[in-house]
Amino acid sequence: MPQYLVEVYHSKTRPDEAMLAAERASAAAEEIASSGIAVRYVRSHFVREDETCIYLFEAPLASAVREACQLAGIAGDRIVEVADITLAEAQIPGGAQT
Repeated sequence: MPQYLVEVYHSKTRPDEAMLAAERASAAAEEIASSGIAVRYVRSHFVREDETCIYLFEAPLASAVREACQLAGIAGDRIVEVADITLAEAQIPGGAQT
């Protein structure tokens, strides 16, 4: 399933704003999913110093993510497809694993 990043401004003086928006994003994704469109809110990262919150969704199309953001009241001007790069285990030179 494709993953999409949504970049949103949140003031560093109101970190609760990012948390509340994440809760709304999750609820909106669940509501849309219940109607048959496979949208899932995955997680958020709040970069306080940059006043930016990154929301990560899984969905078949960016338009489904845009719909979830609108339903959640999130002004996601930038929605882009991303690739998840997760290292299962750290590799040590020589083939050993940690």
